[in-house]
Amino acid sequence: MEGVGSLLAVYKFGYKWENHVSGDKGFDYQSLEEETNAMEQVYIIGLQYSTIPMYLKNEFPVPIVAFIGYRNRFAGENALVSEYIECGHSGVFLI
Repeated sequence: MEGVGSLLAVYKFGYKWENHVSGDKGFDYQSLEEETNAMEQVYIIGLQYSTIPMYLKNEFPVPIVAFIGYRNRFAGENALVSEYIECGHSGVFLI
């Protein structure tokens, strides 16, 4: 019995330009634009395992994909520094 495992490694750089707000009611619209730009740097690493190949060969009773990953936003501007571990599984229904 042999499933399929895979490793995931991702680096993401994201940038959002400042919002532009205008109007004709006399309000201080420029104050709504302050600190609306954002930048983030994130890395994600993870593992995934699938029993689908074994299921298709009738070597495993259920097609399942399971994963675990770690995500870290380690730098940014106007973005919260955050990290978390995620895990999950999914079942596949083949008709």
